[in-house]
Amino acid sequence: MKTRTFCRICEAHCGLVATTEGERLVQLRADRDHPVSRGYACVKGLSLGALHEDPDRLNHPMKRVGDTFVRISWSQALREIGARVRALRAAHGDRCVAHYAGNPTFFSFQNVLFSAAFLEALGSPNHFASHSIDANPKFDVATQLYGLSIVHPVPDLERTELFVCLGSNPAISQMSMVHAPNALGRLQAIEARGGRVVIVDPRRTETAAKVGEHLPIRPGTDVYLLLAMLHVIAHEERAVDAAALAPVARGTDALVEAARPWTPERCAPLTGIPAEQSRALALAFLRAKGACLYMSTGVNMGPFGSLAYWLLQGLHLVTGHLDAPGGLLVPRGAFDAFTMAKVLGLGTADEHRTLAGGWHRVAGAFPIAALPEEITVDHPERVRALFVSCGNPLHSTPGAAMEAALGELDLLVSIDLYPNETARFADYLLPATDMLERSDFPVSWTVLQPTPHAQYTPAVLPPKHERREEWRIFGDLARACGAKPLGASLCQLVPGLNALLGRLGLELTPDHLLA
Repeated sequence: MKTRTFCRICEAHCGLVATTEGERLVQLRADRDHPVSRGYACVKGLSLGALHEDPDRLNHPMKRVGDTFVRISWSQALREIGARVRALRAAHGDRCVAHYAGNPTFFSFQNVLFSAAFLEALGSPNHFASHSIDANPKFDVATQLYGLSIVHPVPDLERTELFVCLGSNPAISQMSMVHAPNALGRLQAIEARGGRVVIVDPRRTETAAKVGEHLPIRPGTDVYLLLAMLHVIAHEERAVDAAALAPVARGTDALVEAARPWTPERCAPLTGIPAEQSRALALAFLRAKGACLYMSTGVNMGPFGSLAYWLLQGLHLVTGHLDAPGGLLVPRGAFDAFTMAKVLGLGTADEHRTLAGGWHRVAGAFPIAALPEEITVDHPERVRALFVSCGNPLHSTPGAAMEAALGELDLLVSIDLYPNETARFADYLLPATDMLERSDFPVSWTVLQPTPHAQYTPAVLPPKHERREEWRIFGDLARACGAKPLGASLCQLVPGLNALLGRLGLELTPDHLLA
């Protein structure tokens, strides 16, 4: 049987066609008829069959006994985890429970909704996420600029005349926070139709070797290039009409004034880019009918990630390249995801703060760098129970603080495909399904699509062994841990409803929510 599905390793969501015989995958290939990925898929997506069959996978619930793990049943795991969480909440309050979402969480419709509902139903704000490592500058700036962390104008690669890429290597990693399957091919297409591609990077990356011009820059100084470009446009060319921008933007005058001291000559010793080159790039950006700047983790994780993203948005605004053909587009998606996010309170600023340091949540999550101190702080409500889904915080965060803190927990539960470094400290390991074993609809990624579309996939194969879908895991955990039966979201209602429906032989699933 052939089933059209799609990859969920990265934002590209490339279309795939799976051929199965019974419960066995016999072929996985790129979908030549997919309207967006157009027959492209990278080696990672095409290797999902190997992941599905990997003998090293976590296939059964496991419990720590001394220095080893022993296999137990799902019912025993849920019963024991639930009892321990209930006792901890009774003794220390709801806030003693925390959840860490690793990167794959956000490529699973089930996990995004049900892990958040699980924690909310327990009454804890302690959600930590991997995006605080490499993308928080974008999320924080988007919240302040547009009111929602999920608003990220994306490059119109199909129509742009000039594409400037900072701190990214699309030939190797596709593109982050934009839906662009076969990113390298799309950049090469810009050149093929007479456009220009500029790769700004300290090294001549694989992308720079295959497309466009390489503009070397000193590490961590991209912000000065953007300031120099804004200075040229605003103060040398006097091309910014603040009055005309007043109906759509506040603070344009302050933006322009901030760039006044940063001439290309002043920025040149900092960036290593000669003044005439940054000036020429600024003029090309200003005069192009369609132009876009794009930055990714190389800038996000640098010393001025937030400021660079703010300047990037501002440069598009003042030159008329924001939400314009060939510039940055504000995707509307296949449905109004922005309104849905506002209604659900997703991606907006909130009042929650960490106990230690008073850090605020960005895109609904505290920074993972704050988790060690939240575990060790001298406070009655410190984190004592941690649930980790699709993540490996011990491996993903620098320094020794995380390792020391994990040893102070009273309970650590890992929900994943594999045992990992963090699992060394886990009390329980719960096996999750891979993407071939679950249905999906990439709700959160529709706001990053230059070409609006919707795609859904059923589960291609049933879960092997005792692997369990994430929505079911978090629903079962919510009931076991004594979560309130009613809540603000339908996802919180599902466990309780299924307890009643089960008596009739019925069940409510994420597919019903989508329908």
